[in-house]
Amino acid sequence: MLHQKLPLTSVINLIYLGIELVNDFQKLSQINRFSPNSVIHITHNRGGVRVYSSHEENIKNIDILLRNAEECNKYAKRNIDSRERQRFSNPSHGAEIDETFQTFGDLTERIGNLMVSYSTQLHRFADVLSKDESMRPGTRRYIEAGQIITNNIDTAKYVGPMMKNFSSTKVNMTNNSFNSP
Repeated sequence: MLHQKLPLTSVINLIYLGIELVNDFQKLSQINRFSPNSVIHITHNRGGVRVYSSHEENIKNIDILLRNAEECNKYAKRNIDSRERQRFSNPSHGAEIDETFQTFGDLTERIGNLMVSYSTQLHRFADVLSKDESMRPGTRRYIEAGQIITNNIDTAKYVGPMMKNFSSTKVNMTNNSFNSP
């Protein structure tokens, strides 16, 4: 997809840890918490850019991080190689990105469901570590333990920034509104 010529009306966005990189002249070494293994998501919009409020942008970022965390958790449950996992740089299809309490409630429910499932995977992760078994590389047990470890760590890489964005949302019950940084 990157090899095709993009129309002049195209908009390319770079997303790192759920935040859009907007400084065109910033070096990678200047990005907070950027490391050689970091992933920058590239999104392509063919024009018609929707402008989001700061709260909607926060909800969108939470949704993208949540989608990726859910995918990592699914792969942890199924002991599937993380290299086969899909990476998302857009919100879920059909996800409402607006400033309603219903949207925030639905997102909160999805986060809760992920955390319940993820806690089970963390117990499996802890079991692998606490056994402290010596395993031969290439064996089935070695590969399975590696997948449990990798998928749980990958889930945490998305959950951390997701919860940071989630916890930055201020709910004003007086006028039924939100405030995001």
